[in-house]
Amino acid sequence: MFLMALALFSTGLFAQTKTQMKTGDLAKPITQYIAQNYSGYSAMNAFKINAKGVLSYEVKIGKESEEAYLFFDKDGKFIRKEVAMKAEKQKPAATQPAQQQHQQPHQQPHPQQQTHPSGSHVKK
Repeated sequence: MFLMALALFSTGLFAQTKTQMKTGDLAKPITQYIAQNYSGYSAMNAFKINAKGVLSYEVKIGKESEEAYLFFDKDGKFIRKEVAMKAEKQKPAATQPAQQQHQQPHQQPHPQQQTHPSGSHVKK
């Protein structure tokens, strides 16, 4: 399977380039679309994509805590939107005061018992 994927990749079946560009260099239809449909959003970064000679554009837009990726064809016609998933800030786990933490002493199985991998005791 790996060799097949490597062979397909080396023959150019998956040839695609993604080149970062300045948001100010985006075509007018793209900037107009964003201004008309995403008021208050700003273009954060942009990429020109060449997939086997087919050109398209990807623009990441943002507003406060919202982000999305917009895709356009070579003429600046809107194709689709993908919502960006932002990683939520990890909240530290709540800790309990030491006197409230109760631990059961480890119980050894009876000599006539075995411990099953699930942690339950099995009689011989």
